[in-house]
Parts: sequence; structure tokens; C-alpha cells
Amino acid sequence: MAEHEQQNAFANSIPNSEAARSWGLFAMFTLSLPAEVILRRNFGERYFQNFFVLVAFLLLLVLNSAGEVAGKIGSAARQIRGQDRAEEPAAEESGYPVEDSQEEEEEGPAGPKGSAETEEPAEVDETPLTGMFAGLFLLLSIGHRIHGAFRRMRGKRWHSYSSGESWLALGPLSEERTQLYIEPLLLVLISQIIQPMDGMLGGFLMFSGFALLIKEHWRAHIIREKFLDTIDAQIEAQYLQAAVVEERPSRETEGFKVVGAVPLRTRRERERLVELGGALEAISGGQVLPVAPFKPASAPDLDRTQRGS
Repeated sequence: MAEHEQQNAFANSIPNSEAARSWGLFAMFTLSLPAEVILRRNFGERYFQNFFVLVAFLLLLVLNSAGEVAGKIGSAARQIRGQDRAEEPAAEESGYPVEDSQEEEEEGPAGPKGSAETEEPAEVDETPLTGMFAGLFLLLSIGHRIHGAFRRMRGKRWHSYSSGESWLALGPLSEERTQLYIEPLLLVLISQIIQPMDGMLGGFLMFSGFALLIKEHWRAHIIREKFLDTIDAQIEAQYLQAAVVEERPSRETEGFKVVGAVPLRTRRERERLVELGGALEAISGGQVLPVAPFKPASAPDLDRTQRGS
């Protein structure tokens, strides 16, 4: 099967499938695209579309803003807790009684309040990696588009639905296995490293890894199904005469057989059904595959067929 038919099968499955599955594939593609930009090169023009780039970039900007807001809220909460603890010694100096439970909290195995164990932990200053990652993604996306434009100017042909070539496909690692397994696993590992520094970016990369895993396996499934359909069509076209007319067993027809599809009574009827393509239409539910061209039968043959029925 031609490569463009395989790639189009995956591309067309997004808008033509059910709504829930379509939105799911759209979300997975949007989540995985920022990582693919870094991990791969030589994308196809229709695979790497500006629409998906803009959606992914806006998503990263939203996450960056959400991270900044969450950081400010956390900082304000820490300041409020620090002020409350600073007011406690002042209340003791004023002569108001302090409850026993509070005294027990303040005095522990390490001694009274003010020891090393009760000190306020230092604030963790999260690096704004999400915004830096969004900028890197946008720059690399522009670079990929420029590379594709120069490729077209040089007259070099490249499949428009190509998912790119992985930088990690080195040595014994095939490109297929790298995109199916190595790249998603690497994204999950990197997300665990970045999580303490930037929780938003770490979570995004984790979801990106899982989205890439699901998307690549779904794409491989669609292409595999198309290959199997092509092989089945070849077998049916090759052994249609043997299975329908000669009624050979499936071990002689590479597994192709006709079981109760149509009431075939005489050999002449079976031959005419093969010539007309009616047998394939009855078997495949209306999808007629290439068969031998139809040759009109003579009048005596038709008479004998009608008398035999």
C-alpha cells in the first residue's frame, strides 16, 4: 500500500470518527506536539500544521500563567503563617495565659520554641521553566517551518503526513520502536526530574509522554489495519475462483473461504456470480474487489441455467 494512503488513514480518522474519539486524538496530538518538536526533525507539511502549533503554544502560556498565580498564592500563604508565628511571643509577654496544649507544642524533645526543628523552612524558589519551554517550542516550530520551506524550494519531495525522524533512533534502535516506546518513556523520566523545579512543566511533560504513547500506538494500529485490508483483498481476488467455483478448502486458499454467504447450487451459477462480482458483494457487505471481467453468456447457456434452477 502507498505510504500516503497509510498516513491519510490516520489523518482522516480524526475528523471522520466519533466525536469523543476525535476530541481525544486532538488533545493527545496537542499535548505531544511540543515534545515532538524537540525530539524529532523533518516533519511533513500537513502533519506539522500551524493550527496545532498555536494551540499548543497557547496551552503552555496558560500553564505558565497558572504556575505564576499559584506561586504568588503560596508565597502569600507562607507570609501569613510567618506573621501568625511572630505574634505568639508578643501574646506571651502581655501576660495572657497560654494553654498547656500550646506550651506542649512549643516545647518538644529539642527544647523550647526557637530551636532548629521549629524554624520556618526556607522558601523554594521555583524556576519559571514553563515560560522558557514555551519560548523554545515556538522558536523550534518556526525553524521547522523554515526548513520545510527551503526543502520545497530545493524541489525535494517529502511526505506531507510524515511524523518526522527521531533524533534518538541510533544504532540498533529502529525509528518505529523509538517513537513507540523510547520517546514516551524519556518524557516521563524527564518530567520526574523537572517536577521539583517547576511543577506545571513537570506535569505537562508527563501528560505529554502518555499522550505520545497513545497517539503513536493508535497511528500504528490504523496503518496495520490498512495493511491487513490490502492483504485480505489480494487473497480474495486471487482465490475467489478457487473458493467459490471450485469449492476448495481454506488450507488451499490461504484461509479464504465462503460459508453460507449465498445459495450456490450449480457450477454455472457460481461462475456467473464470480464474473458479476456478486459473490464478493455478498461476502464483504457491498465492497466489491477487482475480479475477472464480465463476459456475457450466450442464450443457450442462460436457458440451461434457468432450467437447472
